Amino acid sequence: IETRQPGGDMNPYLCIAACLLSGLHGIENGLKPPSYATGNAGNDTRFRRLPTTLREATKLFKESEKVNELFGSDFVGQFALTRDNECDLFEQWCTENVTEWEVRRYFDTI
Repeated sequence: IETRQPGGDMNPYLCIAACLLSGLHGIENGLKPPSYATGNAGNDTRFRRLPTTLREATKLFKESEKVNELFGSDFVGQFALTRDNECDLFEQWCTENVTEWEVRRYFDTI
């Protein structure tokens, strides 16, 4: 088993649960992992690209039949709600404030 270190903002209990539930699902269903990637795995077409935004990741999370089956739809709905709220708060802040990126990008041209 190979497990990559998650981000520092990951809830360790959810991470462990996801690893254990995923492994159990694979064992119970006799799933065989694909051969490992060599070189840049980002260029390997066998692997699906990861979402690049929290909004996109949350959408995939709450719409996943497997996630709902493994974690339970009550948990998935509540957890997704907290992530959607986080996105809403961030987007609201960005529409009301000039971001550091905007200052750095456009200051010299304005």
